[in-house]
Amino acid sequence: MQIRFYLNRNAKKNSEKSPDYWGYIKDENGEKRQKVSAWGKKNDKGEVYLSVVIDDIQSGCSEKPNSQPAFDFPKQDDDLPF
Repeated sequence: MQIRFYLNRNAKKNSEKSPDYWGYIKDENGEKRQKVSAWGKKNDKGEVYLSVVIDDIQSGCSEKPNSQPAFDFPKQDDDLPF
């Protein structure tokens, strides 16, 4: 299996914790399936490397978490004995 993805330089870092690079892994239909975030770092020897995190994007959902519940249950009758 071969996985290809692209990374863009993050020109608008909001904080020091924001990734230096970001991108997406897409499926064969071009749908975004994972978000890739990468940070440029140096080890104790001064060697440069990338620290990478890959997060799943749920199909049919936006990338940002939704604060609204997916389903709103109907109110229960308070007169029920249990």
